[in-house]
Amino acid sequence: MTNDTPHNDRDAGESGAHQTYTPPNMLKIKVGDGAERIPPELEKKVNAIIAAEKDGYFKMLGEEVGELLKLKAKIVAGKEIDAASRERIYAIGHRVRSEAGMNDLYLIGTVANLLCECLDHPDGVKGSLIAFVALHIDAMGAIYAGGQNVDSNAIGSQIIEGFKQARAKLLK
Repeated sequence: MTNDTPHNDRDAGESGAHQTYTPPNMLKIKVGDGAERIPPELEKKVNAIIAAEKDGYFKMLGEEVGELLKLKAKIVAGKEIDAASRERIYAIGHRVRSEAGMNDLYLIGTVANLLCECLDHPDGVKGSLIAFVALHIDAMGAIYAGGQNVDSNAIGSQIIEGFKQARAKLLK
């Protein structure tokens, strides 16, 4: 090694030159970048499992929406939401909003979230709020009927914005 090429920072300071040494990444040396190590056959199997899970969730979502529609018919006919129906609607809405995000169904998840917020109204759910709850349930039914590919598009964004504006007026 010559005197004009420093081999560490202490020597660099003495000669005025600077050299940075980056140690090798031992994980990359042992494992590589990781992306190349997944066999294509395994990747296909994993993607098939994910698709099957999504299909299973969508089927369960249909059952949940069906139950919401039955509860909606009951509350609209009775013009009130009893405690048991409110709790059941809230539980379904909460479950839908939680699982929808994990399954890339953000539109129905957002409507379910807004439904839960309506049910949390401190004065209870009565009067025009019953119709608003029913409207949320109808929207969830329509979104579900649109299939798995219905999600956050321009129309969906308009629906959500309309719900938020109406909620702001109703829940003053």
